[in-house]
Amino acid sequence: MLERRFFQITASVSLALIGLSFLLIYWQLFPEIRDQIFIPLHYNIHFGVDSLGPWWRIYTIPVLGSIILLTNWFVSAYLWKREKVLSYFFMGAALMSEVTLFVALIFVILLNLSYYG
Repeated sequence: MLERRFFQITASVSLALIGLSFLLIYWQLFPEIRDQIFIPLHYNIHFGVDSLGPWWRIYTIPVLGSIILLTNWFVSAYLWKREKVLSYFFMGAALMSEVTLFVALIFVILLNLSYYG
């Protein structure tokens, strides 16, 4: 399975997005929120900030991305001998999930930087 170019590209881009997510939190956000007890975690257009939590909850987005990638990778490897199309689907879904979570993380970082900056 890992000999296929599609699986190499999706796995490497997904891992890069997860690594970049952890790096962005540590580099951009951690100096601003280090002294805060609660930080904004969600913004709603109708009510404004509607979810606050401890600073470490910001790491749930990249951890969730890691869990999704590992789960889809194992399911894809298991299905490779039976259904190759499903294997491609699971790795593509993992990549799309990583992109969506990365965009969500960027919005949460921008929310916190505008809230405290």
